[in-house]
Amino acid sequence: MSCSKQEFDTLLIWQTAKQQLIMAHEKWIESILKQMKFVKDVVKGYKYLDEAVEFATLSGLAINEAEIIRTNSTGLTCYNPVNASEMLKSMKNKNVSRNQKIADRILYEKNAQSEVVN
Repeated sequence: MSCSKQEFDTLLIWQTAKQQLIMAHEKWIESILKQMKFVKDVVKGYKYLDEAVEFATLSGLAINEAEIIRTNSTGLTCYNPVNASEMLKSMKNKNVSRNQKIADRILYEKNAQSEVVN
């Protein structure tokens, strides 16, 4: 199969982009599974239904009471609903995009320059 240098280079770029997409997808799925395990462990740890409902509300989760009742609550660990929801939120979006890092660095340098002038 013959192809030009430009076509071959395009194929290499496409393969690299595909690999990056696959790695990002795997990382995203791993993050989702980690968060789901945390939610499951928290809900299992509650002794009272209202604690689990409070956790779900604070975390922005769409969990109805029927789903919580079906969960076996024999866990030994008890979580404060507010702390648990904050921990769950901190697990999300840990990665900062390259563009965001650049913007943050530019802002930092502008602030540093303004401090030197003052």
